[in-house]
Amino acid sequence: MPKKIPSEIKIYIKRYSGNENSLSVRKISDKVKHKFGISISKSYVASILQPSGKSRKTGRKNEVIKYKRKEFPCGFIFLAAFSDLLGFFEQISNLIKNKLPSVTETDIQNYLKYIGLKNFLVAKNLLLKDSEIAYISQVSLSERSNIQLVEKVLATTPINIGKTFFCDKVKPVAHLKMFFTDGTELFCDPVFQSLYDKLPDVITNYALISEVRRKIKTFFKERVFYIGHIEKIDSISEVFINFAQGVTSGINKIEAIDISGKTIETYKFGDKKLSFIAGYYPKQLNKKLESIDKIKYKSIHTISGTFAYTSIMARFGLKEGNKEIILNNFILKNRNSKKLIWGLLTNKRTDLESLFKRYFLLWPRLHTAVKEHSREKGQILSDFALTDININTAADLGILWDRINKLFLAKYMVNIVNFRGLITFKDDFCCVKWSDSVKNSTKLLEVSDLYFKGKKLIQI
Repeated sequence: MPKKIPSEIKIYIKRYSGNENSLSVRKISDKVKHKFGISISKSYVASILQPSGKSRKTGRKNEVIKYKRKEFPCGFIFLAAFSDLLGFFEQISNLIKNKLPSVTETDIQNYLKYIGLKNFLVAKNLLLKDSEIAYISQVSLSERSNIQLVEKVLATTPINIGKTFFCDKVKPVAHLKMFFTDGTELFCDPVFQSLYDKLPDVITNYALISEVRRKIKTFFKERVFYIGHIEKIDSISEVFINFAQGVTSGINKIEAIDISGKTIETYKFGDKKLSFIAGYYPKQLNKKLESIDKIKYKSIHTISGTFAYTSIMARFGLKEGNKEIILNNFILKNRNSKKLIWGLLTNKRTDLESLFKRYFLLWPRLHTAVKEHSREKGQILSDFALTDININTAADLGILWDRINKLFLAKYMVNIVNFRGLITFKDDFCCVKWSDSVKNSTKLLEVSDLYFKGKKLIQI
């Protein structure tokens, strides 16, 4: 390793670590060698990351990045993730990117977040360290010249974000209607937790159109349709069998339906065939499962804990009619107990453990208690007072942060700006452990679908 490392390599290490949190110092060291042709030690990479409050294990196994073991203003991380879902800073970036040809769109968005958050804090008389603001915004403090450049562009580029844009991002979806290639038509709630054959009389849940778009895009990218649980308790229902046969035949389109029963958006897929996975109470198939206790169980680690699981290929049908399907039936139990705690049905035959882990990322606590659909909900955001915002100064970006905070409060019913906790990054999720004083206030965040630095936010 050379005695003096060029400053551009130090900047690269900090920036790259901010974008790729799952990488160990060994892999970052390899990246530096590939890009600059210079070999640097793992301990040197770790020393570069330490001042910013980050630490990484240098070993090859169990690679984890985590913030130092002290409480961090994690509430702002959730706000930043919520802003990414709504796409407000992405919209501004699109309007000014032609004046910043040397800066990537992602960096522009992050600089805008940083500028806005600093001004929001000043307006609200809140204090955060500059390093904390940078971490939340995913920027490096060594990039101040680029941040100042963005501020200059804002001052010379009048920007108006209209009410129509805001409303498009927060339209409430009450139901989804699915049209399958075999002619079947079914409904599910907008968080894909349950199936039903007709619209219920009472609206039981809702999601933002932005959340629905993201999940549908993810499902079709992964080519797997995820359903939280089968609602009928005593048996496999005809609705589920129709869904299983329909999704296998192909999905023609999905309609998003608002709280008034009106279709507000349609997604067409051209009869794409997908795999699926759905959860259920073991009690539903109890008679069929009594004989599997002697089968050997395997161990699997998920966000929800470590379970023992086994599987059998099972044939499911209805007492009346000739509909039947053969599915991979997985049973989960606690490692040191005979009690079955959850079941999973899928038509997939391979790559099953990664499928399970992805399922529990979507519903990390579903195996302990299925959420009541009639749970207390936040304010319907379409009823929220939304007006145009003119972005001409850095202070105006602070006003945009204030709107994000108010929308978050309306949806999740929690003022999260002062919440602190410990944050830990793992391979496929970002875990926030709240301080004891705020744990009971974050109930609705359990069903949020928010991401920070490309990883699902999970709270404990």
